[in-house]
Amino acid sequence: MLSRPDAATRGLDQAAGVLVTALLLITTVPAFALWLRRRAPRTALALALAFPGTFAVLFAIAVVGVA
Repeated sequence: MLSRPDAATRGLDQAAGVLVTALLLITTVPAFALWLRRRAPRTALALALAFPGTFAVLFAIAVVGVA
């Protein structure tokens, strides 16, 4: 069963969702375009890995900041 978000943090939850979606689009769309054109495979790989890496770093910062 899913719980309702706390009203005090609802805006932060929405902002985090928008930020994660933006990072996904910024890194994935160019990587996919490069892959389709079979150009710059190293750049495409770097862009494809940038999102998970950035997300992990930001998540670690958030966890340390809360603790």
